[in-house]
Amino acid sequence: MLELLNRADTRPTAALAQCRRALARRWKRFGVAHALLPSALRDDLVALFAWHELVRTFDDGERGFTELDRALEETYSQPPTSSIAAALRQTVHRFDLSALSFRRALEERSRARETGTFESRDALLRHARRIAHPEALAYLRVLGHTGEREETLAKALAEGMQLAAWTVHVERDVARGRLHFAVDDLSANGIDLFSLRSGTSGERWNPLVRAQVAWARQLLAKGWPLCHELGPWRGRQLAWFLRWHAATLAALEARGYDTSRGELPAGWLRVLACTVTALAWRGSPARAWFG
Repeated sequence: MLELLNRADTRPTAALAQCRRALARRWKRFGVAHALLPSALRDDLVALFAWHELVRTFDDGERGFTELDRALEETYSQPPTSSIAAALRQTVHRFDLSALSFRRALEERSRARETGTFESRDALLRHARRIAHPEALAYLRVLGHTGEREETLAKALAEGMQLAAWTVHVERDVARGRLHFAVDDLSANGIDLFSLRSGTSGERWNPLVRAQVAWARQLLAKGWPLCHELGPWRGRQLAWFLRWHAATLAALEARGYDTSRGELPAGWLRVLACTVTALAWRGSPARAWFG
């Protein structure tokens, strides 16, 4: 994804083609997802996907956010020199997306990388909201849904998906000196921060993961009605995406909430199961989650 910040051909068609190539290398199923996007909005969604995936690439690495901030400045008020600025420029102006919301999300990620930990669940949730809400609302605006109820549901889904991602990738985050679990919860389970240097395996850790999976599921269930608000087709597309995340949490549950055993299975059988279920039913699997 980092090549999207290099000086490049900034014609919109060339910039978007570069974004598609970068996403295809980053996401295994990008070709399928790209084909299912609404044709009239495909380029706009690709530009947003590329931007947010680029931000996550920086968040996963050791580089600062100065280059991203420069690209954002070019997107809004200067001639673009990079693929990402040229691709995103059309979308932010077409849909009047706020530069401030993009920049605040960047600043929050940068601040959290310096901190590394969160004292309480409230602090962790505030962080999730600050980085995930702007992304969810940008997608919602591009899709033409700006009602208060739709935005509320989208925010809940964004929080749930962010918590799910942090929970599944906790080993990776700990290795980089970051922990997306509340320190209060660690203390309540008899875990100290220093012991995490050797990983997150152990009987005392798994109940903590279980509790965070339940928390993520509650948020996903709260926002799932957005699948009905978006209409039959787009609602089923969102249901597919949400079921993919739900299946990831189910796979972690099947492992006894052990996060130390590497990547979770995510092959074509899961693709097929999510597709069939989403086409048949847009509702959430909340009853299976909570009994």
